[in-house]
Amino acid sequence: MSTHHQRRIKRGTAAWLPLLALPLLVIVAGIGMFRGQTTAGAATITVVVGQNSGGTNGVDRYNPADITITTGDTVTWNSAPDGRQHDVTEQSGAWASPLLRSSGTNTWSRTFPTAGTYLYYCSLHSDPAEAAAMSFNTTMVGRITVNPPAPDTTNPTVSGVAASPNPTAGAAGVALSATVGDNIGVTQARYRIDGGASVAMSVVSTTASASIPTGALSLGVHTVEVQSEDAAGNVSTWVALSGGLDVTGLPAGAVTATISITGGGLSNSTSNITLPGITLTGLAQVVAAAPATPWNAVDARGTGAGWNVTVQSTGFSSTGGPMAGQDFKARLSAVTTVSGSAAPSTPNSSYAPLGTALKILQASAGGAGMGSYEYSPDFQLTVPASAAPGSYTASIAVTITSGP
Repeated sequence: MSTHHQRRIKRGTAAWLPLLALPLLVIVAGIGMFRGQTTAGAATITVVVGQNSGGTNGVDRYNPADITITTGDTVTWNSAPDGRQHDVTEQSGAWASPLLRSSGTNTWSRTFPTAGTYLYYCSLHSDPAEAAAMSFNTTMVGRITVNPPAPDTTNPTVSGVAASPNPTAGAAGVALSATVGDNIGVTQARYRIDGGASVAMSVVSTTASASIPTGALSLGVHTVEVQSEDAAGNVSTWVALSGGLDVTGLPAGAVTATISITGGGLSNSTSNITLPGITLTGLAQVVAAAPATPWNAVDARGTGAGWNVTVQSTGFSSTGGPMAGQDFKARLSAVTTVSGSAAPSTPNSSYAPLGTALKILQASAGGAGMGSYEYSPDFQLTVPASAAPGSYTASIAVTITSGP
């Protein structure tokens, strides 16, 4: 090694005193490289800084100096418990660690998302040329070979194929479901009847489902099979519904009952708000009130598309003009379900200005707010000390609109 390197080593050795009580690092030093699972498909590999391949500390080496990992893996460099300082610097300077020493910052990690070969060195005890030479046993340099992940060849699975009703007893459709699984997740599923053309199924997490119309199926038992597929294109075997699908007609003497349901509308009913009167005192005064009777939002559409209620005020004015300096606000703290599904939420439970449209009630898409709901927003007006006597009125626009 050059004299220049020797001087740097000497300065680093004198600057830090050895620490004796670091049992965790001593254990790591003894095993060299540790590959521990962190998340699915990723691992963490530990390299001891300042230790040779034999496990001796106080040596200007990395242990291990040459490792192979997979994209997404993380390498952690831990300082050997000898009190000396080193770092980890990529050959081209693309990345570098802080100084690592057992008496201060003693660990540093980097995740490698891209395949390739990465050379690095200790800037205190080596240089880029030595990193390029890859003399792992004589200089403080290291190499990381990052390989792409092995292609996924694991086939997904299908289990628990079920159909209801079965026998069909004249039902116009059958609900088909199955449990699907895979190491990287199932993206598609399909069913087929009697070995015919496949039909796509809906996949949510580990459940595949579909509705099978039975009108075109002859009476008798039919073979129903389900297959799943993952993102890599691996497919499961076809898994059959146990016992098959028994398509049967109506029981003898049975009659049918039918009903036609038409969706209704989206509506909102309101009532006036009367704020209590006040006597001017020379100070700003806050008054509050709620509607005389609860307001009522109704979603009778049956679509589950969601809806919103907003309020917006023009501000208070009288025949003499607007009330200067007023502050008109509203809030909604609760909603009561008269009938229907999950209640809508109250996105503004604290007072907020009414100069722009304020959303006080919200039913998210997917089924919330399908029914009738009562709510009573609170209104608050700050009357400034300089207000003129008079009778003031504000116009409040209350709007219900479709959408989440």
